[in-house]
Amino acid sequence: MDFVDNNVNEILNEEISAYEMAYTRPDAIERCYNLGEQFAKHFIKICEEGKGAKYFIHHCAEMQSWWDKVKGIKLKENNKLISLSNLTDWFFTLGKDPEDFIPDRHLPIYSKLYLKLLLDREIAKVQDILEELL
Repeated sequence: MDFVDNNVNEILNEEISAYEMAYTRPDAIERCYNLGEQFAKHFIKICEEGKGAKYFIHHCAEMQSWWDKVKGIKLKENNKLISLSNLTDWFFTLGKDPEDFIPDRHLPIYSKLYLKLLLDREIAKVQDILEELL
């Protein structure tokens, strides 16, 4: 049992460290782009498959994990969390127009999803929002 407890504690400590880690601006942008791209791809899968799909909860959990990782990134330059506008630009829109990577029919839902996540940065859950929107 100690082995399991130690592994759980190590994982939690890694998550806390990652959440509080400060990044240089270029590294933060790269991390956000990489995780944001995965977030967007899973969003599209969810929209195509629907909320009743076999992997809906799994995809939502992965999206939540990526969102949790980026929303906790601090910038080394000021030791502050990434601003909402930078989260939008770097994570949710990948520095592009969402129309460039989200199918038009899913754009309204994507916009509502990321606005709700940004407005309630600490509490909002991807799965709850998508269940409401789909």
